[in-house]
Amino acid sequence: MVLVGAERGGGSALGRRGVRLGDVVPMAAPLAGAGEGPSPCGRVGVGSRGHARGVAGALAGRALPRLALEMSTGEVVWLQGECDLGRVIYLFPGGPWSPDGGSGSGLGDVAQHRAFERHREDLLAYCLTAVGVSSQPARVLEASRVEHRVGHELWSDPGLSLADAVGLPTFIWAGVRWYRRLVMVVRGGRVEKAFFPVASPQRSGAQVLWWLKLTGGR
Repeated sequence: MVLVGAERGGGSALGRRGVRLGDVVPMAAPLAGAGEGPSPCGRVGVGSRGHARGVAGALAGRALPRLALEMSTGEVVWLQGECDLGRVIYLFPGGPWSPDGGSGSGLGDVAQHRAFERHREDLLAYCLTAVGVSSQPARVLEASRVEHRVGHELWSDPGLSLADAVGLPTFIWAGVRWYRRLVMVVRGGRVEKAFFPVASPQRSGAQVLWWLKLTGGR
């Protein structure tokens, strides 16, 4: 686990070495058109199937940035160091509505947590561990993790810094920017495979395992 000490104060975590949440050294330019910018009307650009496949395909091979995020337990974690290990990172909205789940988006988040928890041992067989990332505050993620008995980690990215650094798809709802649901298989700090859109949160873990079996885990 690659952590730096964190202090509470001023509404954000600050590491002993001056590391703030969202600090990042971008490794690559964002994907063109991947994120939805602010919209005064709250409209959401869902995009075509071809665009969705393009977003997923363009992420393959991308290096993740040196980015500070906050674990649900309050510690600050370096994304790049963590992803030198094998990780399945699933991004989820964390809000009451999304273009991927409508008004049932919150239930979709829980279903996705449980999907990856259910397949935790299967992923470990491929030297992979799951982690969920959303823009929700760490305390909210920790409450959800405890309530739904999620054994794997949940990380907070309130400023959507990862989306801005890599070009992950987002949307605007009620004047707030949220993550679209997306899954990345990461090894050696690089994205091997991205799944977008995620049509079925409850089958998200099984979808990753299907791909791992099909490709031999490579």
